[in-house]
Amino acid sequence: ADGDPGDANVTLANAERIKAKGARIIAIGVGSGVDEVFLRKIVSTEDDYHFVNESFQLNETFLNIATELSSQIRR
Repeated sequence: ADGDPGDANVTLANAERIKAKGARIIAIGVGSGVDEVFLRKIVSTEDDYHFVNESFQLNETFLNIATELSSQIRR
């Protein structure tokens, strides 16, 4: 998504509903226009919010998230 939730209240309610069903929400903010406060509200835990300044940094961020998720699965 582009980071604009459209209707923030609906987005927050949907995120809470999804998390209540056991799903994990991870968000990555890219660039200076990110609404970090909003993204931190929708993620499952504090550690599930990530930020990069430039899109070329996404590859490393995706790898870090994948490594974290795969280590949790092996437990």
